[in-house]
Amino acid sequence: AAAAPCLENTCILPVRREPATSVVLQTGTTTSRYDVNGFLLGVDDSTKPANNRTLINDAAGRVLLRDQAGNVQRQLIVGALLPVADGPVQNSRSGNHCGYKSASVKTENQMNKLLIFVGKDRRFDFPTTIKTIESLQGVTESRTGDLIGAVFECTFVHEGRSTVVRLSKDLETITADGLGDESFRFALLLQALLPGELRVTDMNYALDVRLADVESVQDLRRLVEAE
Repeated sequence: AAAAPCLENTCILPVRREPATSVVLQTGTTTSRYDVNGFLLGVDDSTKPANNRTLINDAAGRVLLRDQAGNVQRQLIVGALLPVADGPVQNSRSGNHCGYKSASVKTENQMNKLLIFVGKDRRFDFPTTIKTIESLQGVTESRTGDLIGAVFECTFVHEGRSTVVRLSKDLETITADGLGDESFRFALLLQALLPGELRVTDMNYALDVRLADVESVQDLRRLVEAE
């Protein structure tokens, strides 16, 4: 059988057709969308739009956000087991698929990522970047290889808080989990040691900050929170 078509990290599986409940007794189509790890991203029901839903999962496949018919529910994973509901809340889209305003800034920051890049159509130099990251004080558990969505991964610890850092397979983006001070500190250290200009944004692409213009973690936080 032919492989399922994929776009970025989303694979559309072959459409399954089955009778659907309808006042005109018509046959409908239900399409399920999965990411590259096989976790469900969404369901589209052509006969009943109220059944359509979109999911955002963490790396382990646990649902962090569920959007169905405009009702958005978020869950904060406490430890590794207990989901705590943060919704439902009113859907406040800002123009893109990740553009949600959270009822809890802390929860949204934990779900978000800091994206570090070197500019449009430019890539990080792999050996230089890895060597630089591994030289940073606070970096532990570094590894390279064919990882999930990355070719390099490590943990960065700052003032007792940690973030997971990944270099994407296309070498265009370095991500740091969360929008905490540890992520900001990592980004500023990287700018200080790598040649060239680095910029940062978040998963919503709601900001664009030139790191060379930022002097401290506090300054970067103010810029992020102002967006």
